[in-house]
Amino acid sequence: FDRIKNILNAEKNVKLNDKKNNLTIYSDKATYQKNKEIILTKGNSKAVNKNNIITASNFKFDRKENILTADGEVKFEDEKDGFIVYSNNATYLKNDDIIITKGNSKAVNKNNTITASNFKFDRKENILTAENKVKFEDKEKDTIITSDKATYLKKEEIVFTESNSKALVENKYNFSSAKVKYDKYK
Repeated sequence: FDRIKNILNAEKNVKLNDKKNNLTIYSDKATYQKNKEIILTKGNSKAVNKNNIITASNFKFDRKENILTADGEVKFEDEKDGFIVYSNNATYLKNDDIIITKGNSKAVNKNNTITASNFKFDRKENILTAENKVKFEDKEKDTIITSDKATYLKKEEIVFTESNSKALVENKYNFSSAKVKYDKYK
């Protein structure tokens, strides 16, 4: 502990329990910058909150803003509904319950897989917006949709696409369009 700079460094099997933000962080190494209220982790980082688990190589957690930034093999898992998001980098806006990913983003649940460069997942509204080389796969209905941008209404199982959209429905029907609406249940 550096009293002058008000910084705490910890190594080997680090566990930080943040009761204020209802979050427990595990890591190989951690630095707590008390004056800035920032926690930095390096190596095997894991954050646990209610039914959510976030793993990555490194974290930066801003305790004041309640924002967790993760980089390096990020995995966000909702244990309640089995929805998992993977990415190179992610930011979790904890107060708003929004996940923003950048680079090699992938979302998976029981029957669907969505891949794209970037996501914005509003967990309160259950809406995932995907951008850049979007691919939606419905394994149950044998359907693949590609587009530049797509919005997935998770609860309703509906996908809307924008620009350069293609769909292969039930592995039989090919469509090309500027916009596509796919409703799994209709």
